Amino acid sequence: MGVDEAQDGGANLGTSCDLGRSLQPGERALSRRTREVVPGYAGARGGSGMKAMVVYESMFGNTEEVARAVAAGLSGHVSTYVVRAGDELSDLDQEIDLVVLGGPTHAFSMSRPKTREDAVRQGAAPALARRGIREFLGGSRAETWRGPVATFDTRVAKVRHMPGSAARKAAAVARRQGHRLVAEPVSFYVADTHGPLLSGELQRAREWGDRLGVAVEERARAHGSVP
Repeated sequence: MGVDEAQDGGANLGTSCDLGRSLQPGERALSRRTREVVPGYAGARGGSGMKAMVVYESMFGNTEEVARAVAAGLSGHVSTYVVRAGDELSDLDQEIDLVVLGGPTHAFSMSRPKTREDAVRQGAAPALARRGIREFLGGSRAETWRGPVATFDTRVAKVRHMPGSAARKAAAVARRQGHRLVAEPVSFYVADTHGPLLSGELQRAREWGDRLGVAVEERARAHGSVP
């Protein structure tokens, strides 16, 4: 079983990180785009006044690519923020209309510290092992936020028929916390542990993000939030 994109839950959606911290050892391996997007919601796109936040973890870059493709689809409908699970906001904005959670499937579930350490031994940057979507779901700073959630994961294609996935586990935890799921959990596939993503997966991710954006808009119209 592969470890990034393939290798049980918490209390409430929450956060615990400060955005102004200096880079930690190993973070030079992170994409510059990630470091530019996270501070101050610099990645916001769209203009409806509604907000979506894509929170992801990625050990070898494949899940990050999917997260950004999902955000691109969402951004045609709502302002969209892309946030690494280890670098998310110090508070979860009560005006966020949708949180999309994405991570690699490790050992048929969300990653754990040990599985992320395994990924480091396979070449991932050590800083990426610090925190994942499991820890994000287990945070406690946003105990009153009960907004809608969608989940995705990345998995190695050759084990796609095996039981268990990070997306399904994250969805189950979110549901127990009282969050409404706006879509069924979805998986995107990579050729092997380090990738790459299979042909067409980024387009599929963008289309899924577009459908999520439509769902958010339709829900807002039904509640009279947008014209």
